[in-house]
Amino acid sequence: MDERGVVVTPENEVSGGEFVSQEKRVARGGSVGFSPVALRRHLQRAGYTVEEVADQIGLSRQAVSAWLAGRTTPSPQSLSRVAQLLEVTTADLTPGIPLESMTLQDLRTRAGMSQTAVAQELGVLQSYLSDVERGRRELNTDIAAALARLYQVPLDEILDAWEQAVTLRKERLAARRKRKR
Repeated sequence: MDERGVVVTPENEVSGGEFVSQEKRVARGGSVGFSPVALRRHLQRAGYTVEEVADQIGLSRQAVSAWLAGRTTPSPQSLSRVAQLLEVTTADLTPGIPLESMTLQDLRTRAGMSQTAVAQELGVLQSYLSDVERGRRELNTDIAAALARLYQVPLDEILDAWEQAVTLRKERLAARRKRKR
């Protein structure tokens, strides 16, 4: 456990004692919960070098090296390609978020899909999907069912993930109001 009371495990450790936790979100386009340690472990198990992985998924060696160093995280699409190459699931490479803390964005990332691709698949605007993922809009039951099929998870996981996003949004707003006082 670190000084903040967060349990640091080999799966969520980045390097030098840093880690990915559910509190640490990544920049737009990155994969929340991504673990460089998990990627390194699976690379070694499969016998791939950084160069071989980069070549196989169509990215630069520097991009893959940056993931392993914890400087950047792969996009959901890149994460999916790496997982397929290594014959693991995207969940194996993103162990940093417990199931009960997952948001719709996390489920989308684990499905290896971009927000644009999901919006197109659902026939909705990307801005609408973004608002739903952030808990800013109600989750329509038809959209929830479609997301469950698309992400290959039970409907209750979709509903729980949306509720988590709503809760996180409310907590952020309350913290912001408190700081302004």
